[in-house]
Amino acid sequence: MNLLLAALIFSFVFMFHGAPAGLSNEVASIVPGSEAEKIGLQIGDKVTAINGKKIEAMDKAIKLIHSSGNKALRLTLERNNKSLVLNAVPQYDEKLKVGLIGFSPKIIYERYNPLRALWAGIVQTFLMGTMILYFFGQLIAGKLAPSGIAGPLGIAQISGQYASRGFLAFVQFLAFFNINVAILNLLPIPALDGGRLVFVILEAIRRKPIKIETENKVHYAGIIVLLALVALFTINDLIRIFTAN
Repeated sequence: MNLLLAALIFSFVFMFHGAPAGLSNEVASIVPGSEAEKIGLQIGDKVTAINGKKIEAMDKAIKLIHSSGNKALRLTLERNNKSLVLNAVPQYDEKLKVGLIGFSPKIIYERYNPLRALWAGIVQTFLMGTMILYFFGQLIAGKLAPSGIAGPLGIAQISGQYASRGFLAFVQFLAFFNINVAILNLLPIPALDGGRLVFVILEAIRRKPIKIETENKVHYAGIIVLLALVALFTINDLIRIFTAN
């Protein structure tokens, strides 16, 4: 049901809001303190040309900016139906290895019909579930720090952050959260549904039931471990919250 709910949420988003279909040349956001803010770029400006060359596709313009770290660029803009020119020098980011001016273009969305939206919702749920399993595997392998896992307080804080970004961001987080719950619940851990499935499979292989007392002891131990983990993650949430403040 968690996976079904996630798929339905994504489907309704694709149907009524749309799915990302490309980038427009309109500026949607500006990073505070960035080159874009320094030169006076504003939200709503439309980048029409770079170095006098007309922009045919925004993704190509972004590639040009990324490859022009610490090189001067001449941006031709349209603002309030008037043309103006701003000079910018993309700042080279050592981590990303690209030049950045510090703005994000507006995303173009395409609405899907109900059948296409339903299929896209299922595909999105599958892809996101695969991504979550990958990161879980990285965590088990020790390639990701457990400190990044959020407990009850962290989940509540993240929910509030997404809710503050608007209804769309919140429902998409809700879908992501439901996929997490589904995958976690199906893991072969005692006290979870996945742990119960292990006993069902073992009984099918053995062709005889396992003593209920034995199974209960395993699940009780699993509950204790899960509660201990919840306590640890809650402490980690508190440390992260107070450290950030």
